[in-house]
Amino acid sequence: MTEPIIREATEADRDAMMAITTQTYAEHSERQPDVFPGSAEANSKELIDAVFEKNKEYPERRIMALVAEQDGTILGHIVMMIAPRKRDEDTHDLYAYIYDISLLQSARGKGLGHGLLAKAEWLASAKGATKMHATVWMGNVASQAVFEALAFEQTSRDFIKRLAPAINAPMPDPWKPTGWQKWRPIFIQFLWVWPFGAYVIFRLLVPPS
Repeated sequence: MTEPIIREATEADRDAMMAITTQTYAEHSERQPDVFPGSAEANSKELIDAVFEKNKEYPERRIMALVAEQDGTILGHIVMMIAPRKRDEDTHDLYAYIYDISLLQSARGKGLGHGLLAKAEWLASAKGATKMHATVWMGNVASQAVFEALAFEQTSRDFIKRLAPAINAPMPDPWKPTGWQKWRPIFIQFLWVWPFGAYVIFRLLVPPS
């Protein structure tokens, strides 16, 4: 058995990449359905098709992929897009965005993810990219470890809260006063009016001498 090699993906790799990505999406969707909604097959097809078909809407964006191959078997791949990002009115930087790193279950834990990401970093740099960006959901500890090992810095975190459906509850009005706020205007008016009212009643009951 020879050592795995990492090379640029070709059209002949499409079916193998599709199968691996579908497997990965299905695993992620099972654990994080909010982050990975929809059909794993449909999402995978959309991603892999983008690798091999020109982006007619945004021709300046290039999506490319690398595969890890061993004895004719595709073990995994990485998909990234290199696209301009506006720095100011006259300047653009090239960014490399990691879309997907997927490996066969039997190929995980052997350093292939690290190798694919390192090769993608080299390729992005050769294409003129100045930064590389990736999004990793919080439960994906394995991917986080790969990025941290290659000195990626965490810059943000997303927060999601599941809300219970309010079927019979009326829609709250944020501008409608409730509780103490409902009586506050009346109380304020009372504070302004009662001294004058008390004076008038006093004058009526106690005539001036």
